[in-house]
Amino acid sequence: MDRQEDTAARCREAFVARLMDVGYSQVRMGDVARQAGVSRPTLYRYYHSREELFRATADAMFEEFYDQAGPYLENFDDSLSMALNFMAATVAYHNPRLIRALVDSGADDIFTSQLRKYFARMVGSMLRQKGQPPIHSGKLSLLTALLAGACFHTVRQWLRDDWKQSPREVSEVLTQCFNGQLVQVLLQPVSQTD
Repeated sequence: MDRQEDTAARCREAFVARLMDVGYSQVRMGDVARQAGVSRPTLYRYYHSREELFRATADAMFEEFYDQAGPYLENFDDSLSMALNFMAATVAYHNPRLIRALVDSGADDIFTSQLRKYFARMVGSMLRQKGQPPIHSGKLSLLTALLAGACFHTVRQWLRDDWKQSPREVSEVLTQCFNGQLVQVLLQPVSQTD
């Protein structure tokens, strides 16, 4: 990790610590800078707002998952759902502090919008692998809203249950929502109604 990446990572870690201590609405950039051991101008060079910091923190976690999921997305078949959900649940399970901070932050809209972005990316990868043409954006928007909401609330409940279920158990539940049939919905022609 180079110096800039290290500084950005320290800022995200300090943000998570503040998020856990005071909640999203009370996080102040000056406090994040102090906790990260950087000046405010340095922090602002990387992140202009707490929302940007929140999104970058979520992105870093999602990128970890996406890096692991990439090979599966390239070789997509209908059994993909369980593997992806297991990987996602495992990433969440091994990052409980980060997940708790993000899910319990009070910034639900920001977190679910980041989830939607990553679900759109995953669905796009799956469809490209199947050689499918671009899909109707309205369907994709509905699908990513469904997936993000289901995932967010499942993880929130898992946290409230104090991680009693294993990643495999959680992935089995999510697999019923994230199944290959959802991709088929996207591939159906858009109906024209009066």
